[in-house]
Amino acid sequence: MRLRKTKSLARKTWRAAVRNKNGIKDAYKLMMKAVKAHSSLLHDIQKNDIAKDTKQQRERFMSDHHSFAKKLFTPRNNSEPTFTKSSANKYFKHVFADECRDTTYEPHPSLPRPAQPTHKFVKTFPSFAEFSNLCRKKKNNGSPGLNGIPYIVYKKM
Repeated sequence: MRLRKTKSLARKTWRAAVRNKNGIKDAYKLMMKAVKAHSSLLHDIQKNDIAKDTKQQRERFMSDHHSFAKKLFTPRNNSEPTFTKSSANKYFKHVFADECRDTTYEPHPSLPRPAQPTHKFVKTFPSFAEFSNLCRKKKNNGSPGLNGIPYIVYKKM
């Protein structure tokens, strides 16, 4: 409640200062103090929510880790397709078929050839630290990699 009054006072002071063109600097400082207090409060609320959620997740895991893992790794798809399997097969067979698969394509004669690569392709596996950094940058519910395993599996390891 005190923050709400502080923000209201800061807004009134700012409007009066702009209207009178006097004391704008002090009004700005008061307004920024209120904004910082508001941001700090929101940050604290968010931290508390995250801590509460973490605690709930941990308790659910400890009570039954098998069902927790099952819920975590199964996709959330509750809808049923509105088409039959035969119509899907017919559609995708037509859409993803390449009638001219045997055709050999040649580059246009007026286009210059690209330069040869200057760096060799690295065939070694990344280190665990490099892999961890890459996984951390990915979104939790992002599209899984070629192996079909979502990134959250690696993040939780």
